[in-house]
Amino acid sequence: MSQLGQYKTPGELKDEDKWFKFFTKKQLVIAIVVLIIDWNIAVIFNKIHLIVIGITLDVFITIVMAIITLLPMPANKHIFGGGLPLYRIAYRILIRKLFNKHIYTTMYEEEIKENKK
Repeated sequence: MSQLGQYKTPGELKDEDKWFKFFTKKQLVIAIVVLIIDWNIAVIFNKIHLIVIGITLDVFITIVMAIITLLPMPANKHIFGGGLPLYRIAYRILIRKLFNKHIYTTMYEEEIKENKK
């Protein structure tokens, strides 16, 4: 707020519904999916009598997903998506890594020599 020309966006203009003043609908859906995954991991590890390892893995997954879901990228890191939630940035990176197809062309030595002439 100390910089000239930067103001907070009014709540009516933001496209988000905060539930219980802490999280949005998307964050709630992500939390439910993570809890379902955690429950399945706990059941599987309970069947092989390693419930302590299963619960430890569940807690680790829940903490990582809570950090990714609830925390935004700092606003001063504008090159890395400042102000965006970390789950959006992680989604963009995942899509770019999985579906980014590069087409590389090579020139043979004869074509290089012809182009130089």
